[in-house]
Amino acid sequence: MTSMTRSQLRSGQVVIIDGQHHTVTRLFGQDTWCLEVQTTREMKTFTHEELMRLYCLGRMVFADSWRDPKLEQARKELAKSTGVKDLTDSARRKLAYVTAVLSCPKTLGVIAEVIKDTATTLKDSEPPHPATVLDWRRDYESSGNDPLSLIDRHSSKGRRPAAIHPDTHTAIETAIQTTFLQRTQNSLKHTLDIAQALVQEKNKVTLEDGKSEDSLIPSPTFYQVRQRVTHLDAYYRDMRRKGRDEAERLHRSTKGHYEVRGPLHLAEMDHGTIDAIVICERTFIPLGRPTSSVLLDVDTRSLLGLHTSFDRPSYRSVAHCVKHALLPKMDVHFNEVNIINPWFAYGAMYRLSIDNGPEFHSDEFEALCFANDVDLVYAKRKTGWHKPHIERFISTMAHDFVQTLPGTTFSNIIAKGDYNPKKTAILPLSLFKALQYKWVCDVYHTTPHSSTGLAPMTAWANRIAPEDIPMLSAPLDMTPFIGYREPSCVASENGIQHKNLQYNSPSLRNLRARYGDKITVETRWDSADLGYIYVIHPNEPEPIKVPALDIDYASGLSLYQHERIQAYTRQVLRQEDSKSTRLQAKLEIARKVQEAMERAGRGGTFKSGGLCVKVDVGRYTHGADGTGSGFLDPENAATVGASSATSMVTGGEPTVTALPGPSANGSSLVQMESKPQPPRKPKRFDPIYNGQVLTENNDETHS
Repeated sequence: MTSMTRSQLRSGQVVIIDGQHHTVTRLFGQDTWCLEVQTTREMKTFTHEELMRLYCLGRMVFADSWRDPKLEQARKELAKSTGVKDLTDSARRKLAYVTAVLSCPKTLGVIAEVIKDTATTLKDSEPPHPATVLDWRRDYESSGNDPLSLIDRHSSKGRRPAAIHPDTHTAIETAIQTTFLQRTQNSLKHTLDIAQALVQEKNKVTLEDGKSEDSLIPSPTFYQVRQRVTHLDAYYRDMRRKGRDEAERLHRSTKGHYEVRGPLHLAEMDHGTIDAIVICERTFIPLGRPTSSVLLDVDTRSLLGLHTSFDRPSYRSVAHCVKHALLPKMDVHFNEVNIINPWFAYGAMYRLSIDNGPEFHSDEFEALCFANDVDLVYAKRKTGWHKPHIERFISTMAHDFVQTLPGTTFSNIIAKGDYNPKKTAILPLSLFKALQYKWVCDVYHTTPHSSTGLAPMTAWANRIAPEDIPMLSAPLDMTPFIGYREPSCVASENGIQHKNLQYNSPSLRNLRARYGDKITVETRWDSADLGYIYVIHPNEPEPIKVPALDIDYASGLSLYQHERIQAYTRQVLRQEDSKSTRLQAKLEIARKVQEAMERAGRGGTFKSGGLCVKVDVGRYTHGADGTGSGFLDPENAATVGASSATSMVTGGEPTVTALPGPSANGSSLVQMESKPQPPRKPKRFDPIYNGQVLTENNDETHS
């Protein structure tokens, strides 16, 4: 019998070409074969070279090699096994015994003698039984003397899945579909409980119908449920339990790669929240976590643009980042740090890869890119791997730069531990930007990249010359075009009021002189710098740049910082006003008490505003902490007031003496007398100093 592991192109041979079975009919000439399609009887001709090319590409196989499922399983076993040597050694041992008995009669006695001689030759201490060798011989001959038939098929060993009752199988399938394959992601134990409940419900109906217990449905086991879930399609399982987007992310596959022809051919842009709390350099209050918009060149991995502010990602922050990328970097010198290397990367990119954030879908951003001939490439939603280079850069900046700074919040609460970022936040925003620029220029641009093998600075210098960098035709100030717009503002003699700041200049005064005392204009302003605003008049060709009157405060001040400073100022003023109000009220009470005491000393009635005054008047003049002795009867108020006033002047200690007659509430009235005490210097009440209320306690003794 011909070995089925070897085949030849000859008449009658069956081959499979692109999934179709063909029968080789004849050979024309020296190199042209005629083949017949078995399903349609269509005749095809192939040259010998064409068939060999299909054979090398795997598109043509000989059908005889795939007929026996045992041989196919043996090939798979040999291909997937990690112990290939063990499998082949075992097969060679079997083949030696089978070859020795192949020409012998199938008699156990004769076979035993041949096995004994073969074991001596192989030095096999444990030769197989003759019946086993005959089984090997049968498999070998039935496969066409194919050695693969002697390969051990270990995957066929082990426990076979037991047959499941059809109703039990139905209950398991129902529980999996209604419980396990849900977005709640229920556990296998809960799924088993549902399946068992379904079986019990059906068994209950069976018993109620009067059927015997032999007809009851077997209860499903955890092993059966787990086995069924294991055989589910993984993508289908994840789609049902986690959603289509998450399933697409988990089972995504790379179908291509970036084709970048050089620098500025493709760039990527995204935002990243800085995991660090910075402070305001004016008030030293924590401002929170800023956001950085970054723009990266894919070919050289050089950073083209960077914009850090407290604004949420918007068209303005994106436009600032694009502006920083388009123009040469001339603002990399800071007083706080010394930056050694220049920021070399700039220029107009041809394509820009971005996500589907609303800031990238604005009409202004699309117009800005259209004006600069930038082709926008939008990634699909929730597909961050479509712009992996910028995602990797943001992660690198977070780990290598941000988390080394004081005030870092780390990327998660577990990494932070008991570290309090607000207590260690000592970096002002200006210093943070300077350190961020230094890290980009002196660390990131000079470190070899793992993908390109070159530092971004070296890659940029090798792949593009300065004269080849595409630039804008007229690099004008883009603030009037990318800033916030206020359509109607009034310009008067005081200038323009904007965000509680005053703006005025001679240019604005000349504009009012031409068009009126009070005119309505349009203003544009940058949230990153409140030092200037731009005034646009419909009859003027160019915007007018108007500075803030308090330029020392507003220059370089962002809107976020300004609002935080204002909120802090309002809070402090509110507390001071409340304290001033309390002190003023305390002063008024003390003055009323002093006036009442003076009237009582002259024999007048000891009242204030028609209400009786408490006896403990010394609280407001001497700073005493007494609790008072109640309200006095108006008829005896003069006597008590005189006695009390006398004791205050002489420095005596008042004593209480009962007066005859009942009081209004049935108790006895009291009269205060003074005991002789050593003379002391009277206290002087003087809470006013230079027209302002003193912040000290007004009960304090003044010498």
